[in-house]
This record gives sequence, C-alpha cells and structure tokens, in this order.
Amino acid sequence: MLLLLKLSPNNLYDQTEVVKQTLKAKKAKTTKKKSVGYCTYKTAELLNVAREVIESNKTIYRASKDNNVPWSTLKRYLKTNPDINQQNALIQKQCKPFALTPKLEQKLYHYIIKMQELGFGLTVAQERTVASKLAVAAGRKNFLMQRNALQVNGGGSRYNLTLSRASCANPTLIAGFYSVLKKLYDKLNIDEQQLMNHIWNVDETGLQYVVKGSRIVTSMGKKFIYRPTYAERGQIQIII
Repeated sequence: MLLLLKLSPNNLYDQTEVVKQTLKAKKAKTTKKKSVGYCTYKTAELLNVAREVIESNKTIYRASKDNNVPWSTLKRYLKTNPDINQQNALIQKQCKPFALTPKLEQKLYHYIIKMQELGFGLTVAQERTVASKLAVAAGRKNFLMQRNALQVNGGGSRYNLTLSRASCANPTLIAGFYSVLKKLYDKLNIDEQQLMNHIWNVDETGLQYVVKGSRIVTSMGKKFIYRPTYAERGQIQIII
C-alpha cells in the first residue's frame, strides 16, 4: 500500500531554504582559516615584534597575529637570540636561503653565456648538474637556481634541408659566427696572419644553429643559438 503526501508550494519552499542553510553551515565549519603567507613580513619587523613580546609581556601568539608574523618563526627567534634587548641586535635571513653565494652565481651565469656563444650551450639538465656540483662544493645542498636573465631556446623538430639552406646560409648569421670566432681569437692572442691558412668547410646547409632535441639555456632576447648538429650532407663549399 502506497502513501502519497501532497506538499503545498509554501512547504516545499520552506524545506528548500532549510537545506540551503544546512549546506552553508557545513561549508562554514569545513572552511580552513588562512595561514600567514610565506615570508610576507620584512626581516626588521621580526626584531621589533620580539622586543614587543619581552617589553610589553604580550604572548607570542598575540604578537604574531597582530603583526602578521608566523608564530613558530617568532618563537624560534626568541629562543635562539638571548641578546634581543641590545640596540644593535642583528637578525639573519629568515626566508629560504640562497643556494649559491652571489660570487658563485655570477661565475655560473657568465659560464653559461660563454659556452652558448662558443656553440656548446648547456641544456637544462646539464646546467642543473653543473650548478649542483658547485652547490655541493660550496657546502650547500638541495640546489634549485632561478635566474630571470636566462631563457630556454629550442626544443622543436629538426629543420629539413630546404628550410635549413634558406634560413642558415645568410650574411647575418655567417657574420655573427665569425664575429664570435674573432672574439675568441683575440682572447687567446692568436695572430690574424695565421688565420689566412685556415680553411673552413661548410656544406649547403650553411652554418647550423639548429638545436638538436634538447633545449639550450642562454641570455634573454637571443634569437639564434649556435649548436653542433648533424645535418643531411650535400655539396661541400670551401671558404678560404
């Protein structure tokens, strides 16, 4: 036997409102309170907040909430710095430490650019390997460098013979290659008179700048990246 209940529109509307209010209440209970952002405070503020805790007898929790400083960071700083009352008390960097010293980072940066200009650019994997070795040698672990002055070029499929001939065998690219070569000769103090006997073999694909497979790290704004690559051979042109 079936029992049928007939609900009026008003009763149906009331039940819908009750369900909505219940869902809102559950959502409000499950919503987590946002924590303090990672290193959103200035380093000098931590010293002032620590002095405020000592001088005004304010709790660490209340001081951290009032000044937007992480509670655990403030507690650890008060525990490890007994000379907080001194006027010249120093505060170390509280955020994530740098992976390399500025001097080592500059050397690595110039090394990457130099290798790319010579045609032996480092891939992302090779750069990480070199940087990791430098970090370990400097006594730092878990290296992860971010450098805004560098970009990654390449990664596309290899050009075919016709497109390589049209794009690589042009005066601009060839002049750029010999400009880089001349800088290297000047750096190594090689006499220009000796270069007259040097012969360069260039096939019909021109001087290749096609990146093979992996991507190369170079300075921002670079359009052409020299990279040793194997191309389909055709007629050999000899430049003397």
